[in-house]
Amino acid sequence: MQETELKLHADHFQQRADERDAPIGEMQPFQPGDWQLRTAEVRTDTGKFVSTGWYRDIDGQGWWIVIGLHDTVVTVFPSDKQGLGDEIVRDGMLYAFVQSVNRKLLQEK
Repeated sequence: MQETELKLHADHFQQRADERDAPIGEMQPFQPGDWQLRTAEVRTDTGKFVSTGWYRDIDGQGWWIVIGLHDTVVTVFPSDKQGLGDEIVRDGMLYAFVQSVNRKLLQEK
């Protein structure tokens, strides 16, 4: 998988990274193969991408990063949560809708 340079300039991210002593050096360059994609958030009205949540164990501590538009990191936090709560949609009408929107977007590229 291709490395990506994440944008770490967002005020919220910088504040949370400092507060939580986040391992920023482990995020750059971002190598998706080193992280587990746990969530993908989309708009329910358009089915278009909002953000993704990624997990990685770093030195025995689980870390999540949330990446938004244009590879901008929104926040970072220590947690071992799985991203599998009741509000997570994995099938059904909304899932099919988002899947069709993504299929069309990929065809347009």
